[in-house]
Amino acid sequence: MTDDLGNELLHASMRNVDEAIEELRNTGDIHTAFNVVDDLAVMKIQYRAPRMQTIKAILGNRLNMIDFRRAIKEVENDRGMREPEDDLPVIQTNDRTLREVTDAAINAIEDFNDPPNIFIQNGRIIRIRSDENSAAYIETLKPVGIKHILSLSCNFVRNTADGGVNIAPPDDVCENVLHYDDLPLPTLRAIVETPVLQSNGEMTTEPGYNDDSQLFYKPVNGLVFPETPKKPSKDQTQKSIDRLTKLLEGFPFDSTSSVANYYALLLTPLIRHSFESCVPLAIIDSPQMGTGKSLLCDTISIIMQGSIKAKITAPRTPEEWRKIITSILSRGATVIDLDNVEFDLRSPDLASALTTNVWTDRILGKSEVVSIPQRATWIANGNNIKLGGDMARRCYWIRIDAKTSRPWMRKGFRIKDFMRYVKKNRAAILSCLMIMINYWVSQGSNYPKEFNQIGGFSDWSKTIAGILYACEVPDFLGNLDEMYSQLDEENREWEAFLVEWHKNFQDSISTTELLEAIESEAKSESKDRPITESLPGILRAALGAKNPAHRIGRIFSKNIDKRFGDQGARLTRDGTYKNKTMWSIKFDYVETKIKPEDSVPF
Repeated sequence: MTDDLGNELLHASMRNVDEAIEELRNTGDIHTAFNVVDDLAVMKIQYRAPRMQTIKAILGNRLNMIDFRRAIKEVENDRGMREPEDDLPVIQTNDRTLREVTDAAINAIEDFNDPPNIFIQNGRIIRIRSDENSAAYIETLKPVGIKHILSLSCNFVRNTADGGVNIAPPDDVCENVLHYDDLPLPTLRAIVETPVLQSNGEMTTEPGYNDDSQLFYKPVNGLVFPETPKKPSKDQTQKSIDRLTKLLEGFPFDSTSSVANYYALLLTPLIRHSFESCVPLAIIDSPQMGTGKSLLCDTISIIMQGSIKAKITAPRTPEEWRKIITSILSRGATVIDLDNVEFDLRSPDLASALTTNVWTDRILGKSEVVSIPQRATWIANGNNIKLGGDMARRCYWIRIDAKTSRPWMRKGFRIKDFMRYVKKNRAAILSCLMIMINYWVSQGSNYPKEFNQIGGFSDWSKTIAGILYACEVPDFLGNLDEMYSQLDEENREWEAFLVEWHKNFQDSISTTELLEAIESEAKSESKDRPITESLPGILRAALGAKNPAHRIGRIFSKNIDKRFGDQGARLTRDGTYKNKTMWSIKFDYVETKIKPEDSVPF
């Protein structure tokens, strides 16, 4: 009971200081900082230090840190608090084995880590830190980080003839801690900065670590929610949807499907941890710049994180893709925004990241391999985005179109400074989204009998479809076919090429014969060059290779029996002739009918 009261006091103090920090951002009143010295005094140093750092960053030179620390010290003395190091365990380092010293150090870390702030995540020791804006991020602990933790959790001494001598945590002990198996540390799946739906249907609302979900809930900037009913009525739910509709009314969504899909994006970070499988990439595009794509992306980041953290430019090379994915995920990013995509979005590494719960990569410049949980919500925005490779079947589409040549010049918006408004009303917006989720859960977490879904993302599709169906938001994923037609340019190119090939070559041909036909069109006086003009971009590029026939043959091999378009056009290998592989085109589209779940055998 005493521990529970102590934790309640600690959480209350943390909330008070976080609310004061938010007030400081708005007012800059130095007295606000001194009003929370009582709360700072009861905190352990790992919680106190980052908040004091944030207060210092806001007030700058106006805050005398010596006076500020002295005020906290006076509160500690008045309450009879001992110096932090006074009651720390003492660990003798000499005349003992490394194993014994390390075991004592690990016990000290375990005692110090209450409430939890140090964790195990996929085999690495991590801790949760806060930046100058009180935003949480993950830090992987190296030996120097372990030394810092040990300096806070215990005192090391070396016994001499004249008595004990205090020493710094020994380097070999710090190294040894990192190599121990079965450390007594909790497992962390992810940091969340908003309440989220758990697999048991409950929302995570208490700040700190949750043993059941293995999530760490760290509200940013003293987020305080209005009262949110666990079992909202239909009328309460409709009012929440109406408020969200008014919030978004200035964005020119091209269809009800795009509106529903944006609701899906708003809900995704909140339901992401209620199932183990992955979520697809949201594509937000428009015909031209200045329509509001980045604003829609930033809105998600502000609502879910309190600030814009992981906005990046889409890389071009595989090495850059892997490096940036590893870097962002290792810090525990909640929302990742690929901003202003200007070229075909094609990346095997991104496609892989979207379909895995654990991202594995080699650390740059080392032979060390790191595994990191992938629990983020991904967004990409740009003008008329085109998808390549396997990206199309990992995406859903949100399109906005102002239908004017200068969309950035539009006037008459209900909300003037949109981002300031969203940040100010972040808690109320989140409450509306939570009401939608709670309404679905209270109605039995049911799904519609028929709904659109993306293969490989069935849990996400079902959950979002269920929430939107319960809340009567129509046309979720209703634009999938149009997205595949418009955004998957590579598929269209191949379909057109294979159809044209079939028109011109009824029998099997080799890549050499195909090149001869292209060369013949180039020499022809006719301006009509159907085969050349229908070549997909990847084959056009292959024409400039040192051995184009070999390069095209390898491209064909990677696309054998892959269906393109509504006709199911596919490339097949028809044996060899004179040591050359022969190729032909077939059309055999077959519609696959998926049986309902109640017909499965187990």
